[in-house]
Amino acid sequence: MTSATYYTTIVAQDVMYKGYTHTPHTTPYPQGIYVHTTPGTHVDHVVASGALVTCITGQCPQWTRARTAMAGFRLRQDQVLGCRVTLRHTMMWNFLHKVVHMAWTRHREYQGLDRTSMNHVGHWSIGCRDVFMYPEVEYLWEYIPGVQGLDMSFVCSPTSPALAACMWSGLTIPVKM
Repeated sequence: MTSATYYTTIVAQDVMYKGYTHTPHTTPYPQGIYVHTTPGTHVDHVVASGALVTCITGQCPQWTRARTAMAGFRLRQDQVLGCRVTLRHTMMWNFLHKVVHMAWTRHREYQGLDRTSMNHVGHWSIGCRDVFMYPEVEYLWEYIPGVQGLDMSFVCSPTSPALAACMWSGLTIPVKM
């Protein structure tokens, strides 16, 4: 069973059963996952972060650039600072499955997502310092210099935080209550 059919058959029905919504059309659904990293201004670190994001997500990143020059930070206009990836549909479900069932279970200190990192609409923003918990890059630590971590944003349709937490926990993401 794919994750999309698992969501429609199990998770949406579970959210309705718990009394949060009355119809399956009003249940929240995941819209996308945004992964981005900004390692700094050194060219080797930026290229390594692009390779890292490509290995982890399976999608070629879009490069982020400085909009304006800032002399205090030694930034020039249009200088490449990092990269980002937007995952939707099948790539989103595959990445969500990989993060929950492979990466986070290998991390020793991981105990679940904190509800304080969720905003008022139900989007979750998570910072991941240890990028080597992903199985694709576990043995590439010498080839990826200067990558400090990743930022991931899990975006769902606009709802309340309690309803979104119920939906994310139904997708087997552990939530600290």
